[in-house]
Amino acid sequence: MSGKVAIITPSFNRAYIIEKTAESVFAQTYGNWEWIIVDDGSSDKSWELIQSFARRDSRVKAIQRSRYPKGACTCRNIAVENTDADWLVFLDSDDLLHPQCLMQRLEKSQSSREMQVLYFPTLLFQNDTNDCHLWDDYEHPVNWLESVLTMAPPCQSTGTFWSRAIWNQCGGWNEDLGIWQDIELHARAHWKGVEFKAVPDAFPDVYLRISADSISRVDFHSREKLESRLLVIQECWTMIQKKGATEAERKALASMTLSALRNGASLSLFSEMKTLLKLPQVLLTKDESALAFRILRNRRWKLDKIQQVQLKTEERWSQCFPPSGRKLGKHRWTPNHHEI
Repeated sequence: MSGKVAIITPSFNRAYIIEKTAESVFAQTYGNWEWIIVDDGSSDKSWELIQSFARRDSRVKAIQRSRYPKGACTCRNIAVENTDADWLVFLDSDDLLHPQCLMQRLEKSQSSREMQVLYFPTLLFQNDTNDCHLWDDYEHPVNWLESVLTMAPPCQSTGTFWSRAIWNQCGGWNEDLGIWQDIELHARAHWKGVEFKAVPDAFPDVYLRISADSISRVDFHSREKLESRLLVIQECWTMIQKKGATEAERKALASMTLSALRNGASLSLFSEMKTLLKLPQVLLTKDESALAFRILRNRRWKLDKIQQVQLKTEERWSQCFPPSGRKLGKHRWTPNHHEI
């Protein structure tokens, strides 16, 4: 087992919590790592703390974002540009690594194939890592692309373990996005020929914190974030048109599209949503199209305030997109000898 691992962390105003993340990095049992932290213009004491980590351990690189646009994707790309590591782990500034995370990932990756990215189980926690839920829903498995397009993947970006060679072929993070960066990255990589493979005998090696101030949670339905989501949706439709997809994958993207359309209708963006539906690459069935225009019409004329209309719309939604039962974070994790 060999290879240098770069741990990539963007940080913005995380002075109150990033020390816990740092301790999880310093506790790694595998020693050939480099932690690159890129501060995104913090206004608290984050930069001072990040610099203190670099003074504590020479394997830490403290960098300030030096170009636009602002955001986690730019910071991650800057970090990757500043390392010569063989492997990449993307760790957010409020999450934690298991002490044997890097050791396990390197061991399991020795037998991985070309253009194959392994992913590892993830735990969700709020305050205590002894009170966790498994991120994935193993009772309702689904293929990789379908899971990404239904926003219910078996892991987030911290769960994947990238070789630098594969990463370079995929092109890095899309810096134009303010949300759904993981969805766009993993869908794009899939269409570039990457196989994402679960490691069946791996233990959960990353702890994903449920944070109220998470960028992906705050103002999710704002116009700015909707525009970011629409960029991802249009890119995915274009790729499905070029590369093809299973019916389950197409339907997952159709559901994602109509969910965004609902958001757009609530913001009174009726002409923009109609333009989206008329794009030639957006392949909706007759029933899905009828539902989409029903949503727009009901919202424009405020008919969606009427309970009977609401119920009828939800009935048609369920007919178009039957629920799969898949739900993330539903399985409580029993602490064992792997826990920190």
